Amino acid sequence: MVEFHVLGSCNGEQGHYGSLAARSESEMSKIMADVRWLTFRLKNGQSIGPDRLKDGWVIASETARCEVRREHIEGSGLVYALYAPANLASPRRAEMRMREFLMSSGYTFTMGTLGG
Repeated sequence: MVEFHVLGSCNGEQGHYGSLAARSESEMSKIMADVRWLTFRLKNGQSIGPDRLKDGWVIASETARCEVRREHIEGSGLVYALYAPANLASPRRAEMRMREFLMSSGYTFTMGTLGG
């Protein structure tokens, strides 16, 4: 199931988990996908659905342990945020593959990197 959240942040900080000892498997999976590696904005009037975005990010990041979100950042508007494990094998390759996915799908976008 694809998680698609609308979140806001006044200070730009992400939440972090405490001790990992008493976490369930689903919580551990979420922790593993807790680094925001990429964000991007689409041209006005364009949008991408959560399933299509997740499919593209799974292929680009080369891991199924990833998550996509649509986040509202105060003062900046709507961004798409792509999360994956902190130990992502090749962040640069994932970024390039995600750019190729978006371009080949006909999207006009601006992208920034935030992770590791």
